[in-house]
Amino acid sequence: MTSVLILCQLFYPELVSTGQTMTELAEALQAQGLQLTVWCAQPTLTEHHTRYPKRLIHHGILIQRVWSTQFPKKNFWGKLLNHLSFGLSILIKGLLSRDKSPILVFTNPPFLGILAAWISKLKNRKMVYVVFDLYPDTAIACDLLSDQHWLSRLWRRANLICYRQATHIVVLGRCMRAKLQPQLPPELHDKLHEITVWGDDTNITPSSSSSSSSSLTLLYAGNLGRFHDVETFAEAARALQGHPHLHWRFVGDGYKKAWLSRFITTHALTQVSLEPFVPRPQLRALLTSADIGLVSLLPSQVGLSVPSKTFGLMAAGLPMIGVLPPDCEIAHILRTYNCGLVVEPGNTDALVEAIHTLANDPELRLTLGKNARKALEDHYTVRQAAEKYKELLLNGW
Repeated sequence: MTSVLILCQLFYPELVSTGQTMTELAEALQAQGLQLTVWCAQPTLTEHHTRYPKRLIHHGILIQRVWSTQFPKKNFWGKLLNHLSFGLSILIKGLLSRDKSPILVFTNPPFLGILAAWISKLKNRKMVYVVFDLYPDTAIACDLLSDQHWLSRLWRRANLICYRQATHIVVLGRCMRAKLQPQLPPELHDKLHEITVWGDDTNITPSSSSSSSSSLTLLYAGNLGRFHDVETFAEAARALQGHPHLHWRFVGDGYKKAWLSRFITTHALTQVSLEPFVPRPQLRALLTSADIGLVSLLPSQVGLSVPSKTFGLMAAGLPMIGVLPPDCEIAHILRTYNCGLVVEPGNTDALVEAIHTLANDPELRLTLGKNARKALEDHYTVRQAAEKYKELLLNGW
């Protein structure tokens, strides 16, 4: 049985969507015959907020938790110290390890691939590098860094070292390839592979019964981060406050959660609820409780990030409204498979109109939802993604 080492900060039983996504992939790879070891940190958010053993077996996967600080993630400096301490622990553990199995590493935290590249080079280990978020471009787009800042320039040079050392580089779709490929020397272009984010079609399935209620629930479940147009959703909720049959649920956490909470209070939005992340076993119940799924991405983030929450909504067979730039990966999926409506970010009036369209047409909602589920089953299951990763890890050298 081939052994593989996965490096990622967030993993089971993490509630944050990134950790759940990593766990799904690892479980699928283990089920396909690979022997996995995961080096990760203590979960940042769990159902019971407890510390977990440093060594744990989950579905046959060996989880080894390295030391790191655990400051609140909403504090910038605390989050940075968490990243740095985790990275230092990974580097030391990697340099001391005698294992030669290939490394599958993700951009969580952002510089983890660079550390993995050092381990790969010094210990002569193969490495598959998965770009979930493109840095420093994402930080620049969020105005956290300038393009010419010394840290941006240093980060790009370090990235190039990482790209050269990697045996394969995985991006999440056409848009991300278009952003990254021009940054690579031509001789590295053949290393690029597209593997889109996946959904769990086994544990998340559409509801077997249709709601008889006249009310509609709109669900946003996931990160309320800098990348997402939470503001347009909030303004639409305010514009539709007089419609008693609409209920908005925002389930998650992130940088914009505090702003959204203030907005709800200031405008007395009684039809809007703000809730914490739910444990993975409760995710299906959450998704199938909704009638319409919501996703978003800001224009500055096209090609830099892909909202993974989309694929959970697809698994649950929900029609979607995407507040998205028309050229981004998720907008392309919604249009190609006719599983949702796309609205330009910032266009509150168009979002309100899209909500009215779906609210007044149950047949359209049913059609879009069925299309979403079929598209997931045909193209975006976690098993299909795992097969592609397995091919790179076993035969792609």
